[in-house]
Amino acid sequence: MADQNKIPDVLQQESLLNEINVGITTSNMEDIIEWANPYFCNLLSVSLEEIIGSSTTTLMDVDPLLPESANFRIKLKNHENKELWLACVQKRSKDREQNEKIVRFFTDISDLQRRQPLRNMVSAGYDVTRLDANTGTMNRRAIIQELNNQISRSRRYGNPLSAILLQFPLQTDMENEDQQAFMQSAASNINANLRWVDIIGCLSPGKLLVILPESDASAVAQACEKVESGLKSMIKDKNLSNGDFEVNYTAWDKHNDADELIAKLEKPLNQKVA
Repeated sequence: MADQNKIPDVLQQESLLNEINVGITTSNMEDIIEWANPYFCNLLSVSLEEIIGSSTTTLMDVDPLLPESANFRIKLKNHENKELWLACVQKRSKDREQNEKIVRFFTDISDLQRRQPLRNMVSAGYDVTRLDANTGTMNRRAIIQELNNQISRSRRYGNPLSAILLQFPLQTDMENEDQQAFMQSAASNINANLRWVDIIGCLSPGKLLVILPESDASAVAQACEKVESGLKSMIKDKNLSNGDFEVNYTAWDKHNDADELIAKLEKPLNQKVA
């Protein structure tokens, strides 16, 4: 019967450590890296020569120091300025000379982390077919359907209705991870400054529509000011250089349908915030 505690010879091959899609490092007790596999070098976009002899916290630009817990997640930017989320498992062990070492295993969970807002909404019972994967808000089909519903309701009961359109000019390529993260933060910040009855959705990459039921021209102006203020504070706090956006708002006219209201909002935007 095979010894369950013995590592099979096949797993001791150096090629496996070099090809596995898990970053592995060994460090001394002063947290200076003594060895790293090629995948870890690829994650951070640095050469092995730059890694060996560096401290883990300096190399990964992590502040404060890495936690002492055995399992944790960290957010960082590699040397190509690409944002990463890494899950880490760390263990203390001894080498053949009985020197104590720190062994760390890093897994790239960036895609999972970016989809977290969407997963949260799905778990809360939202219909995934109505959600925009990049912002966690309603997608174009759902927000336009909601706008049509609100217009029909306002026509029937004579209630006021308003809308706000926000355009983030630099956020058009949603394959860019920094832009995805920015749009998620922006959508979350806007939503936090709305009433529970207000509705937010994504018309297209970088373009968010906010519907404000029971809101006249005065109310939408106040709501827009609050949304702008919240976004400017977020941009300032995060020191974002790509945080420009344009905003427009309007009260609904009873002769407008959904397309006409959106077209009115999409005319040259009358306010720009840096």
